[in-house]
Amino acid sequence: MLRIRSAHFILISLAVYLLAIGTYVYYQYQHTYQTKLNQLDSQLVNAVKAMPFLLGDDYHNNISGPQHISRAEYLQLAKKLSLYAKDVKLQYVYSMVQVDGKVHFTSSSYTEDDLLRGQLSYFL
Repeated sequence: MLRIRSAHFILISLAVYLLAIGTYVYYQYQHTYQTKLNQLDSQLVNAVKAMPFLLGDDYHNNISGPQHISRAEYLQLAKKLSLYAKDVKLQYVYSMVQVDGKVHFTSSSYTEDDLLRGQLSYFL
């Protein structure tokens, strides 16, 4: 009879222990996940706030098409955005505008791989 009670006590203790460990691991996972999301959100907000400074105040004014900016100027801006993206550890930073209800791409950083493959995106 004493052995049965000992066995029940050990099983209950083991179940409580496993439940406590599981709860702790789940809490730590959720806490770490939320911290990482907050860090990422902060990085993205900072990138958004930096775009006017990187592109200049007038970059998005009076956009009429690809002739808005020369290819050389665009590539210079793309390099600037790429250096910024690399510094803040983001894959890409880019901007878009809405013209006549349609969203158009206006600028983007590039990666080393994009350069090697010749896959640079261009204004509009």
